[in-house]
Amino acid sequence: MCQEIYEKVSRDLGSNLMTIKEKHKDLKKKVNIAEEKRNIRRGQKSWYDLRTLKKLKLKMKDKLVKKNFKDDLRLVNYLN
Repeated sequence: MCQEIYEKVSRDLGSNLMTIKEKHKDLKKKVNIAEEKRNIRRGQKSWYDLRTLKKLKLKMKDKLVKKNFKDDLRLVNYLN
């Protein structure tokens, strides 16, 4: 099941239809749902699912910060 979640999320993130910000927001919602499930179910699977989603969300956050940084640099270079 966790592998299916990881593959589905990876496919969703790989599509060019969603912006990086939308992908991060979607992952944030999925992490919140996984945290709620984790509070109820304390097994290994719920822990692994939550950990995997958090890692994906963090990767998306890094991409978002990197993109914003590049955009800011372009703006500064344009203004100078």
